Amino acid sequence: MSIETLKEDARRHEQNEEWGKALVQYGLAIAKLAEEEQPDIGLYNRVGDLYVRVGNLAAAVHHYEQSTRFTVAYEEPSGDEAADFAKMLSQFKYKVSESIDSDDVQTHHDLGTAYKEMGLLDEAISEFQAALRAALDHLPTHELLGTTFLEMGQPEATVNALERAVEVEYDIEDELLGIYYYLARAHQDMGNSERALELYEKVFSLDINFADVTDRLRDLR
Repeated sequence: MSIETLKEDARRHEQNEEWGKALVQYGLAIAKLAEEEQPDIGLYNRVGDLYVRVGNLAAAVHHYEQSTRFTVAYEEPSGDEAADFAKMLSQFKYKVSESIDSDDVQTHHDLGTAYKEMGLLDEAISEFQAALRAALDHLPTHELLGTTFLEMGQPEATVNALERAVEVEYDIEDELLGIYYYLARAHQDMGNSERALELYEKVFSLDINFADVTDRLRDLR
């Protein structure tokens, strides 16, 4: 299988959010490039970003070092897994702040997603906000910022975040399905049943199978 085919397969797996399969294909591509002595710095960065997304900071750092994006000094594990992780995370965040451009929307978005999946919600919010400062029209980041505030039990902040997203220009309204749904969830949590019902009905009109919208409509009617 050619290197380009491996990379195309990896990108397809990424689009389907099949991170493990994407990493395998990218790994095979990197191995083939190494055999041909044709290192691809951008590919190492991409694999590093994917490892961040799945929460494997050690593997991410290793691949970033190969691309020279940044290096983190190696230290022997102390035996305290929590402490070792905290130290690695601290070094990682410091290097990220030094190495990633402020207008690198996708990397800030991916970092925020990884932090969110790792339960580091404050860090996730910081990265999502950085991404939106670079590109206010990036709807996926708006949605994740809103859902992170919701996960933190802050429906008012969720409303503030997602109302800004509704103002963004879009090609088809389906792109706002998640925005409408989580905005409705936030209003429901705040006791604004009328507004929540209005938004759930909008979601239902676009996709009756979206999440649990049918059940939530039934509860509010």
